[in-house]
Amino acid sequence: YGNKTISSRLLATITLEKSQAGADIFRTLFRINGINDDITPAFVEADAGTPLQVSLQALKNIEKDDIIEIYVENTGSADDIVCQAIVWNITGS
Repeated sequence: YGNKTISSRLLATITLEKSQAGADIFRTLFRINGINDDITPAFVEADAGTPLQVSLQALKNIEKDDIIEIYVENTGSADDIVCQAIVWNITGS
């Protein structure tokens, strides 16, 4: 009855590749209900033509109807990055 908060472990491994020439720094993090989880961001430098794996991990309180996303931002330019694969695991207790 009512909302129940569950302590959940979020794990994600993402394979990214920059689509334009050169290298940029990308910030990758979890977002919950549109709010960035700035506690555990991963900053990586990605080069064009070189796939790169990024791992994220967080322990969060999750409630029914929460929206959980993975956010990737290019902090150095307007160049795009392609997400080639995501392995995502959410476990609660």
